[in-house]
Amino acid sequence: MGLFEHPYVDPDYAARIVNSKGHRDLALQASRESIVLLKNHKQILPLKKDIKTIAVIGPDADAPVDQLGDYFPHNIPQHVVTVLEGIKNKVPAKTKINYVKGCEVIGNKLNEIEKAKNAAKNSDIAIVVIGEGGYITNGEGRDVASLDLTGLQEDLLKAVYATGTPTVVVLINGRPLSIRWASENIPGIVEAWMCGEQGGNAVADVLFGDYNPGGKLPVSIPRTIGQFPFYYNHSATKEGAKYIDMPATPLYEFGLD
Repeated sequence: MGLFEHPYVDPDYAARIVNSKGHRDLALQASRESIVLLKNHKQILPLKKDIKTIAVIGPDADAPVDQLGDYFPHNIPQHVVTVLEGIKNKVPAKTKINYVKGCEVIGNKLNEIEKAKNAAKNSDIAIVVIGEGGYITNGEGRDVASLDLTGLQEDLLKAVYATGTPTVVVLINGRPLSIRWASENIPGIVEAWMCGEQGGNAVADVLFGDYNPGGKLPVSIPRTIGQFPFYYNHSATKEGAKYIDMPATPLYEFGLD
């Protein structure tokens, strides 16, 4: 690799190429290719770009750090395009976007569920962006006892869905989440993972039909953490029997596209 022969970097060269257009384009394509469409009931996606009002709701909707996962600098040198910004970039300027954070990824200090309900009621579509949070719940030394959505996130999602406004979920996460209620009730679910600095643009491309998501699940998504570990060659239950309270199959299986 030449590291011993040329041990020092060229700072001028680094300044010219880091965060160049080519790098941003590559980050965008990588984000696009990693997105998995988990559910698209009655073809709720893609959304039309001429929608008059959109509610963008959730703790991960406008959270740059939450798109980056673990092992990144606390002072991020480049601009991170959030899902909220990506949606704004995609739709016409006349489209009204009602943004409400709703709650935090974990804990209950912020409760804007009523505000989120009002935003959804007054919108043609609700996009709820939930999951995990950067240094908060994802990364080394941040183990969890459950794979369910943390904090008030599922309460937030249920409240938005109850308004009757068509709802799409975008997941920002680094580990598989057991989203049973969402899977049974929400018509559109997009798995975006921790989608990086161009993640918001990539998600918007998928939501509005400018990119056909072709990512495949590299893991199985369980109905509950009690199903782990999954085995490729035999059932986790006795003689392949079902659980008493739910199927023994994954919520979404490895390789799904």
